[in-house]
Amino acid sequence: MSVTKSPKQHATLDGLTMCIKRFVFLLAALLTTGVVSAQQQDVQLESIGFANLTGDTVEIRLGFDGSPPQPDGFVLDNPARISIDLNGVASGLSQQRYEIDSTNADSVIVLDDGSRTRLIVNLSRVVNYESNIVGNNIVLTVGNDATESVSPAVAGTIQQQNAPSSSATSSGGLTINDVSFRRGAGDEGQVVIELSSDRIVGSIEQIGARVFVEFSNTTVPERLNRRFDVTDFATPVATVDVLGDDGNATVIVDVDGNYEYVAYQTGTQYTISVQPPPVTAVTEEDPTDAYNGEISSLSFQDVEIHAALQILADEYDFNLVAPAIDGTVTLQLQNVPWDQALDLVLRAGNLDKRLVGNVLYVAPAEEIAAQEQAELQANLAAQALAPLYTEFVQINYASANDILTLLLGTGTEGQGGLAQAEPVEGAGPTILEAGGNGILSSRGSATVDPRTNIIIVRDVEEKLEEVRNMVAQLDVPVRQVLIEARIVNVTTDYGRDLGVRWGGAGSTAAHDNFRYGGSLDSTIEQNNNRVARELAMQEAVLAGEGARLDALEQGSDPSLIPALIQQAINSIPI
Repeated sequence: MSVTKSPKQHATLDGLTMCIKRFVFLLAALLTTGVVSAQQQDVQLESIGFANLTGDTVEIRLGFDGSPPQPDGFVLDNPARISIDLNGVASGLSQQRYEIDSTNADSVIVLDDGSRTRLIVNLSRVVNYESNIVGNNIVLTVGNDATESVSPAVAGTIQQQNAPSSSATSSGGLTINDVSFRRGAGDEGQVVIELSSDRIVGSIEQIGARVFVEFSNTTVPERLNRRFDVTDFATPVATVDVLGDDGNATVIVDVDGNYEYVAYQTGTQYTISVQPPPVTAVTEEDPTDAYNGEISSLSFQDVEIHAALQILADEYDFNLVAPAIDGTVTLQLQNVPWDQALDLVLRAGNLDKRLVGNVLYVAPAEEIAAQEQAELQANLAAQALAPLYTEFVQINYASANDILTLLLGTGTEGQGGLAQAEPVEGAGPTILEAGGNGILSSRGSATVDPRTNIIIVRDVEEKLEEVRNMVAQLDVPVRQVLIEARIVNVTTDYGRDLGVRWGGAGSTAAHDNFRYGGSLDSTIEQNNNRVARELAMQEAVLAGEGARLDALEQGSDPSLIPALIQQAINSIPI
């Protein structure tokens, strides 16, 4: 006997089968996620030891319960320290701080954040270091004599001794592909060295007027093994020498005069920037530099951009939010501000940043631009729904119509859709809508009452606050000039009547015998009277043009013209 299933039963069985498959798939995904999360720290740091070697060198040996990962490290010069990250390693040590009895190193701090272990070596002075993996151990040699001449910005070469990779053993093929020179802004000279691989690490050193950059195990093509004369570029750089010797490449930059330099490596491009020192302007305040962060030296060799940003955030104490960032960066910096190093890391990954409070937000430049555009649209939409308020703005010194023109802008359609707000005698208040480029929003309007010189503004609260600020800046009393003229029309006879008659007399018979008086008779009389003589001199001093002018004004002569006084506003013709 055969049983025939209906289409409805088929649909029910198929749906049940699909649900079971989805449940199994979800369970497998959860189990896989748990395994992956459990393996994030699958290696444990079990021991740490120290040993003093010859030549002021200290050896730090780290013991693990399995094969350790390759460490990512860099050197800071202020404060002097070495920072090494061990990704996927958990710390099983009993303490976090270990003191070191060494000339170069003071102490070691071990920190575990749940996904990695960071080793911080506090130095007494900036020295170089080497990192080697030997079995289940990592050996750090701090202050090695063999690399003492290497710049502290260059991290030690990591060598895998128990299982060397083919890329680590085959150093052949590393070469300098090209050397170019360009002139930048402000007489800056840039020496750009194109390398065949980002595994090539440059060691830079300044000796007098020369900057030496050495690339170990790197060859120089015959066409580049020469001197480049770059004096025609009018920069501090005179010549650039590229030399190849015993499998190593050396680039020598010869500089004229005082200079400053910055060297950094981005991928396979190594750049040396040389420029004159900034001239301090003679001003009350020194200009603010573009970068004012702490000076440091960093070296990132094929490090993930997200990890490089996290290292900078940890070292310089700022909060970081950096979602969805991919890619790696090879960056070598010496004596540059840390905020400039941050900009170089962002530029290498085509990223941008925004500071929100005390949190630095980092994301792709296109994503930040899209977010800001969306935020602007949201603000405009919120403004379109915001309630309108009315405010009476009293204008005390300026013309309310002039202020109204600034509030509403020039309008639209070429000549501007804004009509002139000149008051008409006998007419009511003038009401105008907002123009195209004024302070008011598209919903705002303004009314002028010419009788009281008051502007009545209706708009959202945000725009009303802008109106208050603008009126406070513009509605101020202007400087005024007082012009006064005193004109008198008189004849020579009238002036002669008011004149003072002067006379003098003297005798050679006595030493002090000069007499000063107002008339001939008085002079003769005062010649024999010392008191009268001195009194006459004092009275004569009081006589002058001011007294004559006052006498003319107080007289009753019909030819006198009253004083003219005119008050004018500064810079405005009368």
